[in-house]
Amino acid sequence: MSSILGNFFVISSTICFGLSVFFSSKRIQIKKLMFFLAVIFSFLSFLSLIYAFVTSDFSIKSVFFNSDKNKELFFKIAASWGNNEGSMLFWNFLLSAVFFISFFIGKFSSSQAKIFINISSYLILSYNIFVIFFANPFSRFTIMPLEGMGFNPMLQDKALIIHPPILYIGYSFSLLPFVVSCIIMLDRFCDREYLIFLIKKFTGFAIFFLTFGILLGSWWAYRELGWGDFWFFDPVENISLIPWFMLVALYHFILIAQKIQKYLISCIMISCTIFLLVIYNVFLVRSGVISSVHSFAYSTKSLFLLGIAGISHIIVLVFFCCKKSFFNDLLQHTHKPQIQNNRLFYLLKLGNILMIFASIILIFTILVQLFFALILKNNVSLEQGFFIKVFIPIFIPISLLMIGTYFIKNHKMKFFNKILLLLFSFSLFFYLFLQKGQITILNILNLFASLMLIFSVLVDLLIGKNFSFIIIRYRGLAMFVGHVGFGLFMLALTLNQIFSEELLFEGEVGDIKSVGKIDAKFLNIRIRENKNYFSQIAEFMITTKNILHKKSLILRPEQRFYKVEKQVSSEADIYSFLLEDIYCVIIASKGNKIKAKIFYRPFISFIWISCCFISTSFIINIFKRRA
Repeated sequence: MSSILGNFFVISSTICFGLSVFFSSKRIQIKKLMFFLAVIFSFLSFLSLIYAFVTSDFSIKSVFFNSDKNKELFFKIAASWGNNEGSMLFWNFLLSAVFFISFFIGKFSSSQAKIFINISSYLILSYNIFVIFFANPFSRFTIMPLEGMGFNPMLQDKALIIHPPILYIGYSFSLLPFVVSCIIMLDRFCDREYLIFLIKKFTGFAIFFLTFGILLGSWWAYRELGWGDFWFFDPVENISLIPWFMLVALYHFILIAQKIQKYLISCIMISCTIFLLVIYNVFLVRSGVISSVHSFAYSTKSLFLLGIAGISHIIVLVFFCCKKSFFNDLLQHTHKPQIQNNRLFYLLKLGNILMIFASIILIFTILVQLFFALILKNNVSLEQGFFIKVFIPIFIPISLLMIGTYFIKNHKMKFFNKILLLLFSFSLFFYLFLQKGQITILNILNLFASLMLIFSVLVDLLIGKNFSFIIIRYRGLAMFVGHVGFGLFMLALTLNQIFSEELLFEGEVGDIKSVGKIDAKFLNIRIRENKNYFSQIAEFMITTKNILHKKSLILRPEQRFYKVEKQVSSEADIYSFLLEDIYCVIIASKGNKIKAKIFYRPFISFIWISCCFISTSFIINIFKRRA
């Protein structure tokens, strides 16, 4: 029953999206009705899939291969989008839902609504056709199996319930700036200032959701993959970062375009790039052509997705060529306004260029890996150290540019206050420098730049402006929160890299091993049975020795054997403090002997906190009234 209903709703949604594209502009109410019905059918189709997973309908192949009767309810729900077919249907539903909500947020005129619906419906229609013919989550067996094959143990994590939805919502909002840009180019009588404001709003939503989605994915990898770090520069991880950098650059270019409209050209170009990047991302993740723990198995069916991306690319290029006159008019008829401080705009543009440059580097690394995988038939991966050496020199100038904006804004601030700021930064910097750690030139520069940025923002808040004016009236609050978040992220990242330690523990019960600040004693090992798995639990007493305190704690990492899936999975145990994490994971065990890794990860919590600051800063600006 779920299969029949699901297929009916998917096909109905596809037909309605098709009709919403092909109905003439004179019948705008019918276009709107078809668009609305298509979104409803998309929701019902995914609801049918969730129902199939919850009721363990193993006659449906995607349910059989990704669930079992004993699975907890929230894992059954998460399994509905934890596979290739289900996640594609989920992507279509969220894409249609975000476009539908944005359609009403935008309050478009009839001519603008026609453009919005045509572009949105074309894209979702293309993906719906792919679902029906190549990735149908409702395909059935002729004979219903009695039990399913279970769900991937690595994905049986509560973060999976919220990570993909939030990430997909972020990607969906990333497409909207291009849609609104098309409206600006096609509607000669539009309120351009309002539409620029709308692009800014949608970009803010995209950055907010994408940042939280990436953060949750990083947090999941940190806890679940057992390698003791939060970012691996995996190709699929890098793919998610590319549009993020571009979105941040777009957001700051919009700030300039609101003052000087010729920079609207930059906004349109970047929004177009983001649109194409997201569409190509969908293909790369689902094609399996690049080696990644996040990508799905290789399938020639995904070439249809490449076709969607290629056709979209051609349409965009042809459209831009046809609208060449629009760009010429924008350059010729834009009057340059009198701006109080041109230097701030130059710093803003330089920061945007650096963000775009970071995206280009990531795109280049992806293309290199694709070349080796497709042409040379050899999967290669770039080491984490390569990305650190490349990106830190980019982030340091970005931090310095942010610092420059505060010094320019507060040029009337007494020279004494600037000297005080420098001395305070240097004093804290040298205190950290004197501690034992892996100090490099890049670490020194990054420490100083991040500290200077944080203190510059605080001085601007407490001395340059009235505190209540910022906090109560929200004037500059988004900038304050975002820049503090970026500075805190760079500081936490550097301190984590400098002071992190690892202990490879190989021994028997009762053995003690030490390295740096960590003493570890292996206490015992025991077996426990759960409804879904057998668990081997090791107990370690960990003692950490810091300057300010000394603490002891018990960590219990596990190795689980899942009964249905017939797979072994390692579950790390993490004790999190505000200033540090102690992390333990089992590598192998035999009898009373064990091989485990214990990690000391300082300031990791501040990385999560700083990302929350950055994403929150964009949501603050979204709800600020339009000037």
